[in-house]
Amino acid sequence: MTQERPASGTGDEASFDGALRLYRAGAVDQARDRLVEALRAHPGDLALRYALGVCHADLREWAGAQEELAAVLAGQPEHHLAAHRLGIVHQAQEHYAEAAEAFRQALRHRDIADARERLRQCEERLPGPAPVTAPVTADPIEAAAVWSGTVVPAPAETRTLAADIDERNVVGTGVLLRKTHTQARHLAPPAVTVTVAAVILCCGAGDAIAGTTGVTVAVALAAFAVFAWVAVALQAKLNTFDFHERRIDLRRGVLHRSELVIWYYDVFQISLVRTPLTYLTGTASLKVTFYEGTATRSVTIAGIGTPAEVQRLYDQLQPLVVLERRAMKKILI
Repeated sequence: MTQERPASGTGDEASFDGALRLYRAGAVDQARDRLVEALRAHPGDLALRYALGVCHADLREWAGAQEELAAVLAGQPEHHLAAHRLGIVHQAQEHYAEAAEAFRQALRHRDIADARERLRQCEERLPGPAPVTAPVTADPIEAAAVWSGTVVPAPAETRTLAADIDERNVVGTGVLLRKTHTQARHLAPPAVTVTVAAVILCCGAGDAIAGTTGVTVAVALAAFAVFAWVAVALQAKLNTFDFHERRIDLRRGVLHRSELVIWYYDVFQISLVRTPLTYLTGTASLKVTFYEGTATRSVTIAGIGTPAEVQRLYDQLQPLVVLERRAMKKILI
């Protein structure tokens, strides 16, 4: 089941979408300004920061590009696109040593032909000052991936788990695409109901709560309402979900914690779910059906973001599941 992505949203969603439209229209400077405003409200959003670094690079604002791309790599060292782009920025300024190091970092996480060629150029020029005449803009396919609308831009090339096992004898999760949690507003309706019921009971009782027993009942109702809101806050903080390039890590529960890892090669189906509750709270969920031995099991990752955010994540996961299943099990669909 899929939902159409809204034309606009709120917060960083609206800013990112607006910047995307401006970038596609060639108004890179306006896209940059939109992203700067968005980052003031969401300084930890690596996708916004990476997109801003791309805009700075396209405008040849080298200092800004270096700052933003370096910040992305500080938070996510395996982000090969950011490392590749940072190398291009250094190369354009004839900082060959720094460019070479950035390209090496990109190549440690992904085999990118353009990065290999640029690394060779930089290493050849390290002894001398001759400038590089290669264009500043990266591979067009990679540039398109930057503005693909994904929460973290999709890589230009994808290495599967099977390829890493066969060629490098390594089992890795791949790039972290999105780290999220259950939204508090998705969990809030039961707490709101309890609070409203407590207020109605206390107000409706009138003089009946004047006595000692009545006060005790009122305090108990208030405590129950507070407990409900504490439970909402704890679940929103502790229910975390990491979507990697090759698997999903789920951590849920407060008193009884559970952790689950779902590799994409075991996934049978991913569905985007909207229910009356999610329409009420402005959220959406993902339902993941996967194989456990010969049986299938379904897990709902509930209320993890706005409909637009979850739609983007859903669209990003679909091809990864197909690639992993095809590579590991030779199953196309």
